[in-house]
Amino acid sequence: MPGAEQGSTLELVLDRSPFYAESGGQVGDTGTIRTSGGTLLEVLDTKPGLEGFHVHTVRVAEGEVRTGEQAEASVDGARREAVARSHSATHVLHAMLRRTLGDHARQHGSLVDAGRLRFDFAHFSAIDRTQLAVIETLVNDSLLADPEVRVWHASRAEAEAAGATALFGEKYGDHVRIVDIGDFSRELCGGTHIGHGSNAGPVRIIGEASIGSNLRRIEALTGRDALDYYDTERRLLEELSALLGARPQDAPDALRKRLDSLASAERELGRLREAELRNRAQQLTTSARTVNGGRIVTEKVTGLGPDELRTLAHHIAGLLDAGHAAVILGTEHNGKALLAAAVTHSLHDTGIDASRILIPAARTVGGGAGGKGPVASAGGRRVEALDEALAIAAQDAIRILGQ
Repeated sequence: MPGAEQGSTLELVLDRSPFYAESGGQVGDTGTIRTSGGTLLEVLDTKPGLEGFHVHTVRVAEGEVRTGEQAEASVDGARREAVARSHSATHVLHAMLRRTLGDHARQHGSLVDAGRLRFDFAHFSAIDRTQLAVIETLVNDSLLADPEVRVWHASRAEAEAAGATALFGEKYGDHVRIVDIGDFSRELCGGTHIGHGSNAGPVRIIGEASIGSNLRRIEALTGRDALDYYDTERRLLEELSALLGARPQDAPDALRKRLDSLASAERELGRLREAELRNRAQQLTTSARTVNGGRIVTEKVTGLGPDELRTLAHHIAGLLDAGHAAVILGTEHNGKALLAAAVTHSLHDTGIDASRILIPAARTVGGGAGGKGPVASAGGRRVEALDEALAIAAQDAIRILGQ
């Protein structure tokens, strides 16, 4: 019978298996399978199959696999232990959430993986940072107390009478497996667990969010992954402290002062820039021409971005607001041709939007005009056509003023 060749990925069923199949939120085991013919298979995942069999997703690493061969299966022990730490930590988190938030905070789903967990539960509002810190401390204090993790079996009725928590959406038989952690957690569970709470290592909550109406989700790291996260946070704090020239414990205050100073400087810069734009507007107003009973300003300016160009046009129009007037400005900015137009309120009250002045000019520079009301803007990549676009806009403004 032909077999699967090296590099192939396939699903494999053994007559019996030491691998844990994905269930109850816990991921399936990984590891290796070596056949009697010398073929090496990498087990990428394990899921439950029909009639109690496990389905192993495998990749042929060496040789060629054939049906009917004897095989030796080896679970990745380090990964399974990391998953077990996360599973026990999930039970403790569940217990501490109910202790802190109330009995309504029951599990509505989970993901238990190596070094991390995701826990969904019922709750009607977001959990703030202070409350999350309290929950995280309770979880870690409970684990550090090194409670025994005990597994026992009973009938469903006996388990319920003993106060065991059944998980939302799970199906249970008449006889169930119960996992106790200390005297504060008792749940129906078929997953893998550590022997004592202290083996779980630290738990670090890294996120909390809504996933639906009255449903929340907490994500956390466990064991070595939690320690790595703490180490990353420590290194970031040290780097930030060095940049600020402050001790780590003083870094928040030092950063706050720097940000306050920066905000103050930005406000002052904005005030000076606004004053500069108003002075510039005053100067450009002197170049206004009288045409068709109104006035027009057309200028190519430098050193302005799109927002400042619009602001300058608006200021000029404000200074010309004694009658009908139009302002057209153009500039080059970051490799683009920018245009801005503004009309006085008296002209706008006749039904003229500033964008009407820019539509043909915008096409000339390869773009379009935007904005409703007395101020509009346009831009395009054809910088070389900016002078032509200004001339076109000026002619359109003159025509509009003569209407």
